[in-house]
Amino acid sequence: VFCSICHNMVETDPCSTCLDPQRDHSIICVVEEPLDALAIDKSGTFKGLFHVLGGVLSPLDGIGPEQLKIDSLIQRISMSAD
Repeated sequence: VFCSICHNMVETDPCSTCLDPQRDHSIICVVEEPLDALAIDKSGTFKGLFHVLGGVLSPLDGIGPEQLKIDSLIQRISMSAD
């Protein structure tokens, strides 16, 4: 399944990373695909949260902000700013 918060491919929704109180919830690492988040997390150096866009902007291929998870990223950022 995909996490309804970070859009990472996970076993439970929401994922354990998003729910982890030990993570720094003031930092979000924006990545293209779930494997990117996995690689960064395995390094053990990043202690924040992730947000998976599900691709990259590619106007020539018809991929704009609407096809990516940008709206939910903006919503997450605005909620954490409150």
